[in-house]
Amino acid sequence: MSTQKDPETAASTSSSDCLAESRPEQSVTDQEINEEYTRVLKNQLQIATEYYNSFGGALGEMMRYIPRYLQKENYEQEFDPKFILFCIATQSPNKSDMNRNIGMLVMLGIEKGNNLDKIAVKLSPYYQCLFLRLKRMYNLVPKANNSKRAVTLSRICESVPILTCLYLKNKAKNPVVPFELMESICKNYPRVMMTSAFAYLIPNKEDEFCQFLKKAHLLHRYQFFATISRQSHPCSSVDDEDKFISKVYVGTQAAINRSHIKYDIQMKFLIENDLILEVENKITATEGVLEAAKLWDKKIRQHEINQRYDGYEYGEDFM
Repeated sequence: MSTQKDPETAASTSSSDCLAESRPEQSVTDQEINEEYTRVLKNQLQIATEYYNSFGGALGEMMRYIPRYLQKENYEQEFDPKFILFCIATQSPNKSDMNRNIGMLVMLGIEKGNNLDKIAVKLSPYYQCLFLRLKRMYNLVPKANNSKRAVTLSRICESVPILTCLYLKNKAKNPVVPFELMESICKNYPRVMMTSAFAYLIPNKEDEFCQFLKKAHLLHRYQFFATISRQSHPCSSVDDEDKFISKVYVGTQAAINRSHIKYDIQMKFLIENDLILEVENKITATEGVLEAAKLWDKKIRQHEINQRYDGYEYGEDFM
């Protein structure tokens, strides 16, 4: 009897066999920010009376600037991870095959992205046949196109965040944002956080360590979108960057708010992967997370300074 593998039954094959410019961080100290803000605010107040009529309400809006991403009250999730898992479960022959298939699709999603046609042509004939079978089995599509029921590789990755994060940490070779790039931006940036799926593992609480985790994660999400959008969306203006940061923040907060992962499982994962620890009966973030959160705060403070005053001509004596 031939021992050749049949793609229709080869889901048990190890999925790993099928895979054969940084935006510099703006650094500014708290003292510089406070001095700059105070000086500019004083000048604003001095000229407000004289020029208010010409500026109208725009000046008032600028002076009480609130970042667009903080103006939302409800962060709507683009899809339901539990629905994605339900679709996969109902279309899988059995649990064993389902787990192996998910493992392969997570790997492809991380290493190759969502472009199904591009993925297929780069696989060997055997794995191409296997991948196309899974594509048909789970009704995979390259783009969601605003459909909450669409099944994409990135949505599969987000639906199984623990598996996805551990793959990033232990096996990934070619993530969209290279490990070396994140290391140059933030030394010792946790690899386990380098995926949108990580947001589902951040507890939806106001505790300080949760805020640190979110900010640290946002640093990578910003770099991720900067990498994939460098040609079509270079963030060449303050307004562009405002929309850009808003997209990153809203997507992350939506995942945190509606995570399908229980709190005790989240905490267990965070502790086991050295992202949080307990010091004097208080939970805090570890050094790599704190450093990343600090860098995100600096980026946002600088952006908000730019956003407040961009597009207004006050004359040479203003600045």
